[in-house]
Order: sequence, then structure tokens, then C-alpha cells
Amino acid sequence: MKNSAQPGNPITARSATALSRWPRQINGHSMDTCHRWMEAVIYAPFAGLPCISVPAGFGPQGLPMGLQLIGKLHGDRTVLQLAQAYEGVAQDILQITPSQQAR
Repeated sequence: MKNSAQPGNPITARSATALSRWPRQINGHSMDTCHRWMEAVIYAPFAGLPCISVPAGFGPQGLPMGLQLIGKLHGDRTVLQLAQAYEGVAQDILQITPSQQAR
């Protein structure tokens, strides 16, 4: 795992919003469903690549943001190992709840 590059991308096109609402437009592009603004995460699974989402911090309103880590074809174990390693070093992020961040 130490010599393998694992790509990652944001979970959504912008930071989280309050429940029951989604952004109706992002940079002039219509978001006609609540799923449209999360399209960034569909490509790896559609391609059959292993992926996992991990917390990445908080946006300007104190709501959580995530990162999708993507592995090579049949690289499930490596993706899980990477997520476990991330969990081990990201305790400062993982211990904060959105309500604590917004304070």
C-alpha cells in the first residue's frame, strides 16, 4: 500500500445543507433532484471500482463534508486499509460532531 496512489474526490459539489433541503442550483447548473448534487460519487461504483467515503472536515456553516477514496479494480482490501489508516490519523476530525463545529 505504501507505493500506491489512491485518488479521492469530494462527496458533493458543495458542503452539506440542512435536512429536507438541497441546493437548487450550483454555479448556474440546475439541481433538479436531491441526488443531482452528489453525482461526483457515482462514477467509481459505476466503473466497478472499490470506494469508501470518509469524513473530511466541515464547511463554512459547520456541517460535515466528506471525501470518497477510490481504489484500483479488485483493490477492495487496499481501500479498506487506507480508510483504516485514515481513521487512525484523523481522530481530531472524527471526534467532532456537526453541532460542536457550529459553535
